Amino acid sequence: MNWNQQLDLMCEPAWKGALLGSIALFASLVTMPFVPYLSDRFSRKWFWVVGHVIEVVCYSILLFTKSWTVMMVVMAGFGLTTTTRIIVGFTYLTEMFPKKRQVVAVTINLVENSTVYILGTIYFWQVSRNWFYFVLFGYIVSVTTCLMSFFVPESPRFLLAHGKLEETKKAINLIAKFNFKPPIDWSKIDLSAAKSDKEQLTAQFTPFIKRYTLSIKNLPPNTDLPTFHRMMSRRMTSLVDLSQVEEKVDLSAPHSPQRSFHVSFENK
Repeated sequence: MNWNQQLDLMCEPAWKGALLGSIALFASLVTMPFVPYLSDRFSRKWFWVVGHVIEVVCYSILLFTKSWTVMMVVMAGFGLTTTTRIIVGFTYLTEMFPKKRQVVAVTINLVENSTVYILGTIYFWQVSRNWFYFVLFGYIVSVTTCLMSFFVPESPRFLLAHGKLEETKKAINLIAKFNFKPPIDWSKIDLSAAKSDKEQLTAQFTPFIKRYTLSIKNLPPNTDLPTFHRMMSRRMTSLVDLSQVEEKVDLSAPHSPQRSFHVSFENK
C-alpha cells in the first residue's frame, strides 16, 4: 500500500504525485530567508518547539487522510518546519555544547539523520512495502521529541548574547541539573564581563575557519593596490585580521596587463 492507493492517484495525472514532494521543498525555501534571522533575534528554543508541534500535527493528519489536497497542505507543513527543526535546531544544538564537544554532537546528529534513510531502505526491501508502519514509527519518535522539547532550556549563549544574565544563569543551572551536577555558584562568576554580541556571533560562526582567501581577477590596470588594501581591511576586520595582499600581473594579456589580487586573511 502506498500513497497512490490511499489518495486514489492511480488514475490521476503523474504530476499530482510528484508535486507532493516538490511542495515540501518549496515551502522550506520560502522560510529560509527570514526564520533563521528571527530566531537570532527572539528565541532559539521556541522556534524549535513550534516546529516540532507543527510536525506532530502534520504527522497525525498524514497517517489517516485520503485527500490529495489535504496531503498537499501536510507536506507544505513539513517543509515549513524544516527550517525551524533542522536549520534553527542545528544552531540550537551547537550552542548547548562547549566548543570541544560540538564536533562530536554534530557528528552524532548527522549520523542519526542519515540512519533514517538506511533503515527506510532496509524496511521497504526486507520487511514490508506498506509505508504506514514505517511512518508510524517516525510519528512516535516525533511525539516523544516534541514533548521532551518543552523541558529543554533556552540556549545560554543566545541569552548571554542578548544581555539576559539572570535567564542565562537559570538555563545553565537547569542544564547542570539534567547532568546531575550541583548548581553553579554565581557569586564567583561575572557574566557581565562576558564577550559582546559581536564577539559572540564571531565566535559562533567562525570557530573552525583559520584562513580566508579571496581572489579577484582581471581588475582594470588603473586599480590602486593600497586603496584596495584599505577597503578590504575595513570590510573584513570585523571577522579577521588582514595578513597579506599579493598582486599578480598577467603580461600575456593582448591589450594591457590584467591584474589579479589574491588576498589572505587570518582569523583573529
